[in-house]
Amino acid sequence: MTQIIAVITQEFVTVVSDRRLSYLNEDGSFKEIKTDNECKLVALCEHSCIAYTGLADIGGYATYEWITRTLKNYRCIDGWHAGNILAKEIQKCLKNISKSYSHMTFLITGWKNTNKGLLPFTLRMSNAYNHDDSWNKTATDNFRYKLITLLSNELPESMVVGVPLKREQRRRIKSHLSKTTKRRTLPFATLEYLSKEIVNSKNIMVGDNVLGVTIPKNQIEEANKKGKYFIGHHVPNTTRSTFTYYEKGSNVLNIYGPSHVCGDSAMIDFSGSMDNGVVSASFKVV
Repeated sequence: MTQIIAVITQEFVTVVSDRRLSYLNEDGSFKEIKTDNECKLVALCEHSCIAYTGLADIGGYATYEWITRTLKNYRCIDGWHAGNILAKEIQKCLKNISKSYSHMTFLITGWKNTNKGLLPFTLRMSNAYNHDDSWNKTATDNFRYKLITLLSNELPESMVVGVPLKREQRRRIKSHLSKTTKRRTLPFATLEYLSKEIVNSKNIMVGDNVLGVTIPKNQIEEANKKGKYFIGHHVPNTTRSTFTYYEKGSNVLNIYGPSHVCGDSAMIDFSGSMDNGVVSASFKVV
């Protein structure tokens, strides 16, 4: 289990996820922690991010690597298409797994080019949720879809998968998003705020380390004009898409490990450090 929060606004989209993997009992209760540093976000080109909760390993790979390899095999470049691919391919892998353990949810958040301009969206595909957002104790046979989009001038929206938010958390986040709309807060502030909400959730199934991504509208508009850009690793701002890492006790968002896929190009296991503003990094090409 995990906690993932996605926010879409008129100016940027943001997704944050904890990095804890836990072993669960058959009834879904907590058993023990597997790791506190698993990658649960995958960048799709420069415009979308895929988060997941459920199985830690699929088809012989860690789930983030399975997502990356699967979309690469399809040469996927579109967020909505990615949802259909993952829902189709994951069902092949779940056939011989008990429905008590085969809960799987994908959350794709980003920007869609339409004839009316760029559309921010977040799309949930899940065999774990009912239409009323209640949780099934046993996974269903089919994946259900829930899509949230923002038309021009609509207020920010959020979606949470995994461990639900507490009532007070929901109230605080709603208040923050309202202020964001009025003050046009930078993506950094929202990403940092949501990261701290996850860290302070005080749920044994939710870890203290958080990986987040923010994708501003300006980035997509620029990419549409000049070509594709790789999602980088620096302080989120209004012009570049970024992955950032938040660790409890730290006052900053640091560089850490996303996965990335776009068409037939893909990489995983990024790790990096910064010294005097210079980034050194390593990653694995798949």
